[in-house]
Amino acid sequence: MKAPVDTIRLSQADRERLIRIKRLTGMESWNVLCRWALLLGLNARKGELDELEEGRGALEIKWDTFAGAHSRILTQLIEWCYHTRQGPKKRTLSQFVHGRLAHGILILSKPGAVQNAASLAKFATR
Repeated sequence: MKAPVDTIRLSQADRERLIRIKRLTGMESWNVLCRWALLLGLNARKGELDELEEGRGALEIKWDTFAGAHSRILTQLIEWCYHTRQGPKKRTLSQFVHGRLAHGILILSKPGAVQNAASLAKFATR
C-alpha cells in the first residue's frame, strides 16, 4: 500500500507549537505527537485549515518514521477520510493530510488543552 505522502512538512509556527506541547507532555518523539495531532485533525468535522501556512519545511518527518508500525492503518484511515470528508474544495491527498495535521496541532496547542501527558491521553476519550 502506497503511503499518502513521502514526507510530512510542517511550518515554523507548527514546529513551535509542537515544541511547546513536547515540553508540556515530556514526549520525546515528534512523530508520536504528530500522530496524535493527525488523528485529532481527521476527527474534526469543522475548522480544517483552508490555507496552509507558507514556508512549510521547518520540520520534516519521513512517512516511515511518522507512521512507524501503524503505516497501513494510518494510510487506510487517511484515504477513507479523504474520500468521505474532503468537502467542496478539491485537494490533493498530500494537501488534505497536511491540512488535517496542522489543524490537529492547533487543537493541541490551544491554551489549557494540554498540560501534561495525562491530559494528552484525555483526547482519546472525547
